[in-house]
Amino acid sequence: MKKRSIALFMAMMLGATALGGCGDAGNDKSQEKSAKQSEASGEQVEITFYSTQAGVDNETVALLDEFTKENPDIKVEFLPCGDDQLQAWLGLYAAKKAPTVALMDVSVVTQYHSYFYNFSENEVPWVDDIVTGKEYYTVDGSLYAIPASVQGFGLMYNNRVLKEVFGEDFDIHSVDTRDELEKMLDDIDASGKAASTITLNADWALAAHLGALLYSGYQGDETAQMAFIDSLKKGEASLADDQVYNDLMDTLDILSEHNMNKADPLQINQEMNCEAFATGKAATYFQGDWNWMMMSGVEGRDEELGMIPLPISNDSEQNVGLPMSSPKGYCIDASQNTEEQQAAGLKLVEWLCNSEKGQDFMGVTIGSTLPFKDVKVENPNALAKSTQEYMEKGEIKDIRTFTVNVPSDYWYVVGPYFQQYVAGELDRQGLAKEIESYWTSLE
Repeated sequence: MKKRSIALFMAMMLGATALGGCGDAGNDKSQEKSAKQSEASGEQVEITFYSTQAGVDNETVALLDEFTKENPDIKVEFLPCGDDQLQAWLGLYAAKKAPTVALMDVSVVTQYHSYFYNFSENEVPWVDDIVTGKEYYTVDGSLYAIPASVQGFGLMYNNRVLKEVFGEDFDIHSVDTRDELEKMLDDIDASGKAASTITLNADWALAAHLGALLYSGYQGDETAQMAFIDSLKKGEASLADDQVYNDLMDTLDILSEHNMNKADPLQINQEMNCEAFATGKAATYFQGDWNWMMMSGVEGRDEELGMIPLPISNDSEQNVGLPMSSPKGYCIDASQNTEEQQAAGLKLVEWLCNSEKGQDFMGVTIGSTLPFKDVKVENPNALAKSTQEYMEKGEIKDIRTFTVNVPSDYWYVVGPYFQQYVAGELDRQGLAKEIESYWTSLE
C-alpha cells in the first residue's frame, strides 16, 4: 500500500469512527460514578487491551489475568497485534471495536490524539510521578498517553569478547569515530575469535532506528531538526548532498561489510542474532536495550554486555550521546469506549505503571528502563543499565523531533528501500530519492 493511500485509509477509518463513537473523555467524577455503579451491581466492566509489544503475548495474558484477580469488577480481553500492527489497530476501529487501552507507538498517539483520553483535562494525580517521557505524548499542552518505558539503542558490545581480542585494558568508549569503529571491526575479524558485528536489516530497524539518526541531534537542535524535515516535505533538501546522510550511509556500509549475516543480508531472525551476540559468537550488534528480553534466558549467556553510541561521523564530539526515547505509551480510547470502560481502562493503566506486578513485566520481563519516581523492581537488564548511565549523565542523542513528527507509516514505506540498499538493489542516490519522494508526497 502506497504511503498516501495508507494515510488516507487511516484518516477515513478514524474519522468515521469518531463520528460514531459512543463515549468521550468526560471527567473523573462521571467515570468514578460509573465505576461505583458497576461495583454496586456486581457486574464486570468488560474492556480490551491491545499491545504492539511483540514477543510477549503469553506473558501479557498472564499479566492481565493477575490484574483481573486483583480487580474482579473488570474483565480484560487481550487483543494481539499480529504482524501488521497498524492495520490490525485500524481494523478494530473500522469494526467499531476500538481497544479500551492500547500500548501504541508515539507517532500514532500524537497523530490521532483526538481519539484518546486527555489525561491533562482530568484529575490523575499519579501522572506527576512520571520522571521523563511525557513530552513525547503531549500535544498542544495536553497529555494523551502514559510513557511505558525509556529505551536506548546503539552499538551493543560483548565485553568478554573484546577483552579476549584487545586485552583487559581495552575501553570500548574510546571507539568514538567512524574510523575507530571500522578499525575495531577489522581487528576483531582478523582475530578469528568471533564475528565482529551483526546488523539487523529488518525494515523497522533500518528506518526507525538507524534511519532515525538522519533526523536527530546530528542535524543540530530541535529547531534545526524540524527545519530539515520541513525542507524535505517541501522538496528543498538534497539528501545526496547532506553530510549526515552520507555519514550515516558510510557507517551502514561498514556495518554491512562486517555483518555476520553478510551472505544473507535480509536475514532478520532477531532471536538467533541475540543468541549469537549474547554468547560471544559476535562481538557487537547495532540494536537496543529491549533485546534483553530475548537474551536473558539464553543458556551460556555472557554477563558483561553494554552499549555505546554508534559513531557515524569522524567528529568524536558529534558522536556523544546515546539515542533514546519513549517509543510506546499507554493510551485510552475515548471515541468508542463508554465512560465506564474508560474509568476501568484508567485503573488498568495505573496498575500497569505503578503496581509491582506491572513494573515487573515492563522492567524485568522486558527489561526496559521505567520512567517513574517509585520503581519497585530491580532491572536485571545489563543493556538498560547503559541507557540509565547515559541518561543520568545527560548524554542523550535527541531523536524526539523525529519520533513525534514522523508519520506512523514511515518505517513501513521507507524501511523496504533501506533493505533494497543493503541487498545491493538500490544505490545511495536511489535511496536518497526514495526517501525524498516519501516526504514530498506528504505535502
